[in-house]
Amino acid sequence: DALFREATYSPRAAAICRSLGYERPTLVQSMYIFKQPFVGGEVGAHQDGTFLYTEPQSVTGFWWALEDCTLTNGCLWAVPGSHRMGVSRWF
Repeated sequence: DALFREATYSPRAAAICRSLGYERPTLVQSMYIFKQPFVGGEVGAHQDGTFLYTEPQSVTGFWWALEDCTLTNGCLWAVPGSHRMGVSRWF
């Protein structure tokens, strides 16, 4: 898909990876989460590191909203500094 390729392999995404210290970033997974209003369940608070496990930790997840997100319709939020606390639970 051209739109996916444009976002995923963009110079901006590469610059973000380089700023995080990645020398040769590799795309290992992609997903599109399609959440219709009132369909399915709420996704509770979690750490993506729970699902992107490597030893040593070497995976970083990126999240792009494809439409406007607000507190009302379910925007992404984070706990400041939580990236320094390690992953709190594994599945």
